[in-house]
Amino acid sequence: MKKAIAENRLQPQSRGKAANLLKTIRKHWMLLLMVLPGILWCAVFRYGPMYGALIAFQKYHIGDSILTGNWAGLYWFKKFFSHPQFRQLITNTLAISILQLVFVFPVPIIFALLLNEVRNTKVKKLVQTVSYLPHFISLVAVCSMLNLLLNPSSGIINKILNVFGVESIYFMGSTQWYRPVYILSQIWQTFGYSAIIYISALSAVPQELYESASVDGASRFRQIMTISLPSIMPTVVIMLILECGKLLSVGYEKTLLLQNSANNSVADIISTFAYRVGMSQGMYSFGTAVDLFTAVINCLMVFVVNKISQRVSETSLW
Repeated sequence: MKKAIAENRLQPQSRGKAANLLKTIRKHWMLLLMVLPGILWCAVFRYGPMYGALIAFQKYHIGDSILTGNWAGLYWFKKFFSHPQFRQLITNTLAISILQLVFVFPVPIIFALLLNEVRNTKVKKLVQTVSYLPHFISLVAVCSMLNLLLNPSSGIINKILNVFGVESIYFMGSTQWYRPVYILSQIWQTFGYSAIIYISALSAVPQELYESASVDGASRFRQIMTISLPSIMPTVVIMLILECGKLLSVGYEKTLLLQNSANNSVADIISTFAYRVGMSQGMYSFGTAVDLFTAVINCLMVFVVNKISQRVSETSLW
């Protein structure tokens, strides 16, 4: 009897929610239609292939069925954890990720704050446009440029060093110089494009705040620290949380193009190892297990950093 009464009470509520949902869809159908291609793209190319992660728990060979394969349990994960290169791969990947967080992540924020202080509109637009350009250069071209510029015999960087009496340095074959070259080139490639979101956030700051601060005698630096930076801080926190979710996902493309036998001890990372064992050696289950491991760690990092953000600030992803 009590169950029937409860069901009768829930029915009007569920009907009301359904009616509100339909009303919202009718009201905003044009906006929903605009985002539909993005939703379909994510469903087909992001969520659709996720069932293929099952081969991480199988001994998969080309032609085998993914759903009814030869199950191997956690065999490939154990093999990766006991691999002789496991510690080196983790160390190299974390080193690049942490260096990117420390040096690459703050540059777009600083650039956006400085660009916001430029009052000449034409100069501001020109600098902003020029800063975007490296993002649209292919990685192959960028890495070729690096190899040419840093060539020990004909590279312009070494020629400049020779003028000052410094011997030529084989930058791309040095374990000491590989990471600085990687990080500096990453800054050059990404700072302009990454600054777009911060520039957009700064454009929403009311100009009256700057005018009031100027009347009170605040310097330009003081205005940046008390108005501009706090205004974009929620955006910075969100981007930092998302960046921490890439801790073990350093892209393999650039590393493969810069990697050689001389710098391999510091250049080899998890993603290049997964590519090598998965595609070059045909061990698809092994490569998938490595990628799945990094995905789980990255997901956990997002939850952890988001929880920390909730405790120390009012900004979080959820």
